[in-house]
Amino acid sequence: QVDQDLVRTIAELVNQQNYVITVKARDQAGNNSAASNQVSGQPLINGLPWKYYNGISTAQTVIPNYTTMVPVSTGVSPTVTLTPATDAQYFGFLWDGYIDIPTTGSYTIETTSDDGSDLWLGALNGVGSPYNPTGTPTVKNDGLHSSASKNSGTLHLTAGVYPIAISYFNETGGGSISLSWKTPSKPK
Repeated sequence: QVDQDLVRTIAELVNQQNYVITVKARDQAGNNSAASNQVSGQPLINGLPWKYYNGISTAQTVIPNYTTMVPVSTGVSPTVTLTPATDAQYFGFLWDGYIDIPTTGSYTIETTSDDGSDLWLGALNGVGSPYNPTGTPTVKNDGLHSSASKNSGTLHLTAGVYPIAISYFNETGGGSISLSWKTPSKPK
């Protein structure tokens, strides 16, 4: 049985990097035990981390530069979703994570959003966010509009893990966003 006071989470590990971990115990007198046997492993992709922004300017007509803003809240969700939003208008999200491409081949990535969204796909086995608000996104679906779909065109991707970032904002009215893709073996 594991004492819950002893359970610890190791945070901010880099995807696909190997880590070797040992554990030492410390008693109340401050004495350390010998190190445990080593274990090794890699971090697992476990959802999509998000940052939520509110109070976006009423004059905003495109996605703001989120690198200049402080998120109101953060979390992790299994999909791209607006569920964590606490406002009905003038809000935005930035999702940063990884996507596992299982098979080498031709892919098309698409966002459908009301209002704007942009998607960046980083390099195979890349580390860190590909988000670049002044660069050219892989999928550009920005601006004030009702539900609209835009896609990347055909991308030839090698099997592996890629960093991905999706930015979104909603001015007024209904808000929505979805992410889909066509794989070499299946339509979206």
